[in-house]
Amino acid sequence: MTPLVAVLAMLATYRVALLISADEITEPPRSWLIHRIYTHTRKGVPDKPRGGTWDDFARKDGDAPKAVVGLLCPWCVSVYVGFPVAWSAWCFGDRSWWFVPALALAASAVAGFLAEHASPAR
Repeated sequence: MTPLVAVLAMLATYRVALLISADEITEPPRSWLIHRIYTHTRKGVPDKPRGGTWDDFARKDGDAPKAVVGLLCPWCVSVYVGFPVAWSAWCFGDRSWWFVPALALAASAVAGFLAEHASPAR
């Protein structure tokens, strides 16, 4: 595996982990899953949280189920995402088609990071 493939795989892992755990675009399925986890692990949880989403409710709940805490934690999610990404880099990193999605995810990760941490003062 070349250093370029390794770097692309690491940045792709970072981006996919954020997509799963924190991005607004994936909030509806994540909220659905959080609601399902709550309803199967607890009794007395409201059907709909007041004043926010299930993401908001779970983030504020100091006694959230471990599966919910893990789903909302980019560090936790990255472990599960990292294995298939590393496997794909090992198996397919020398093929040109692998670079298209890996580079797109890596570019998204770098652009998002820079937008959040290096944007000019407004």
